[in-house]
Amino acid sequence: MNDIDFSSEMGVELIESWGSDRKVAQSARVSTLGLDNDREKITGLVRALWRDGHFSPFESSGMTIGFDAPMFVRDQLVRHKSFAFSVKSLRYSEAAPKFYVPGEDRPLAQVGKALDYRREPGTALQQKSTRSIHRANAEGSWIDYDYMIQIGVADEVARNVLPPSLYTQLWMTGSLRSWLHFLDQRTDKHAQYEIRQAANEVEAIICENFPTTYSAWLGAK
Repeated sequence: MNDIDFSSEMGVELIESWGSDRKVAQSARVSTLGLDNDREKITGLVRALWRDGHFSPFESSGMTIGFDAPMFVRDQLVRHKSFAFSVKSLRYSEAAPKFYVPGEDRPLAQVGKALDYRREPGTALQQKSTRSIHRANAEGSWIDYDYMIQIGVADEVARNVLPPSLYTQLWMTGSLRSWLHFLDQRTDKHAQYEIRQAANEVEAIICENFPTTYSAWLGAK
């Protein structure tokens, strides 16, 4: 049996980006200048476009981002319908023994009332129990999964015993506009802790690759 890997990190990496802040400005200027639309000044235009809700020029650029994340995070990622997805299939490939266990910074206690919950660190007992139970569940399910694979049970059947804490991999492809909407939704304080971790990594990628657009998005929040 393979050694089991435990993690609390969200793996996020840029696979490819296309377009640029300049292309956003060029796309907007087609409407007034036609094809001869390349101008040096772009910052003010890009900011005005986002501020005033003229979003279509931001669809001319985009990114493919790869995720290595627990299946419960994958299930939230694929809810963003404006993206295209390529997801690792456990029907046609075996799982890898990597499971999510909450890190020490992950709040564990839910307090407050419906639609206004708060998350707090939790007691020492909650902290210890949560991590030990996560690990025990992962270890037990992996033993069962590995056994079924070894005796020839089909991948698509054996996978049923694996918990949503199992890590999986996927590519997520979309326009810059879609990625900024993703940030609006998933960096919000009400988003689940783990997908906010992933969204924060995406935010850093956008900041590096589209700095003018990122500044416009941030300034409009």
